Order: sequence, then structure tokens, then C-alpha cells
Amino acid sequence: MSSKLKIIEKLSDVDKLIRHCETTGTASIDFETNGKPLSSPFMSPTILGVTFQPGSAWVVPLNHFEAPKKFRNNWKEVLKDLGDGIAENPAITKIAWNLSFETGVFLKFGTVIRGRAFDAMLAKYLLDENTLNDLETNVRRFLPEFGDYKQQPGFKKLPWDRKPLIPLSEYCGKDCDSTLQLQLFLEPRLMETGLYPLFRNMLCMGTRVISNMENQGVVIDVPYLQKLVDTYDALLTENTFQLTNHPTIKRFDKNRLEGIKNAFIENITQEISEVNKKLKAAPDRRLENKLKNLSEKKR
Repeated sequence: MSSKLKIIEKLSDVDKLIRHCETTGTASIDFETNGKPLSSPFMSPTILGVTFQPGSAWVVPLNHFEAPKKFRNNWKEVLKDLGDGIAENPAITKIAWNLSFETGVFLKFGTVIRGRAFDAMLAKYLLDENTLNDLETNVRRFLPEFGDYKQQPGFKKLPWDRKPLIPLSEYCGKDCDSTLQLQLFLEPRLMETGLYPLFRNMLCMGTRVISNMENQGVVIDVPYLQKLVDTYDALLTENTFQLTNHPTIKRFDKNRLEGIKNAFIENITQEISEVNKKLKAAPDRRLENKLKNLSEKKR
């Protein structure tokens, strides 16, 4: 199934997008940024993709170099409107693949995601932790009709802040649509397996905590941690000394080393015997040198 894409060109369409999300109660979101880390003061979102129904996606230009000036010059205001209308609306379920990133971008610019949120990547991980968790792999696995939508010629070679608006929007829109469809597929399976309470009450709540930590940092008591390091270093040294000098450990270690020594001698003896047999059959200088080295090792 193809994904219909709408790149917003009028500011009034931002309000239409918010109303559509209110009507369906759904917003699958995906930010594309200029590639700077969240902690960087120079990080900014270039576009925001939003899907409110399967099979389509809307993309809002923000601080993209090809965005219309009315968006690029006012992208923070546009992002604030989207944050107020979608992210902070508790009646709209926010869905993403690795939701902590989208949460972090919103937080960086003053918006707190409220209400129900669904991280499709965590849902997949909880159901199957033994396979890759990236979106592209799981689109191929569960939505093969979307296939290799990320394999646009030359697209991956360009840095994130130089990717053209249209192919970037197609990429982002399919990310949003794929994530929504995967959410519709994965959520019932969480319920069927009895994992939904764990997912909802622990993993999704953890996403919010991680996003806050990434944005605000973590208070660390350096002197206290250094004291722990010093204390446990001394304890480890003392306990190691006591263990290695305990009579039972010393006997065990002696027997272990003796076993290693005997096994080594046995192997050398067997190898010497095999070399001697070959030398009896036919003299060989290399074998004579090998026999000499083996005899020295045995001594």
C-alpha cells in the first residue's frame, strides 16, 4: 500500500492537521532535524511528520532550508502551535518509533507531551528482544509492501541539514505511516500476551524519564561517588587478598595449576612421540629442530 503525502504549504493547514488529529484521537509523529544532538544549542527540527490515519502522512516544514519563508522564519511559533494542539492534548494518543527522541525535541522547545503515548519500538522490543529494533528492519519484516523506502539514490550520503525537502518529507511521512501501522499491529499482541501492563506502566513511563534526563541532565554527587570508588577499591583489594590466601583456595589453585602442568606435559610427550615416529621413517631437519624445541619445553 502506498502512503499519500501532503507537504503543508499554508499556515492555515497547520490548524487543519491539528483538527484531524483531534477527530481521530491519533498522531504518529516523527521529527527530522539538522543532525545536531539534543543537547546542542544549534539543534533544530527541520520538519515534523504527522499521521492521523493509516495510508497517509502530513509533513510540516519547520527550520528546513527549502521551507517556505513563512514557515522557516516562524518555525518556533509553528512548532509551539503543534505542541499545544497535538502533543499537549491528552485526548490525542501520541505514537512514535523511539518516542524519547520526539519527546526530547518537544521538551527542548517548551512542550511537554501529555496524555497517552505509545512507543512502537519498545512494544516490538518487549515482544521480541532477539531481533533488530530499528524501524527500517521492522518495516521490511512486518510491512514488506513498504520495502526499501529508505533506499533513495544518494539520499543517505547527504548530511541531515542538506537533505532536500521533498525526498526528506517522503522519508519522514513513510516513517510516520509505518509506525502507526506497526502500532496497530503490535498493541493487540501486547494485550494477547499479557505484556500490556508492563509496557504501559513501566516502559512508556521510562521514556518520559529518559527524555527529561537527556534535556535537563542528572544531578551527580561527585564527592560521594568518589568516596564509593575509594571505599570499594579498598574492600576489593582486602577481600581478594583474603580469598587468594585462604587454605581451601590455595589448595584448589595448587591442584588446578598441577592439572594444567600435567596436561601440558602429556600433550608435549605425545607430540614428541609422533615426531620420533616420523623421523624413524625419514630423516628431516625441520622435524629434528621441532623435536629439540619440544624436548626443551618438556624440561
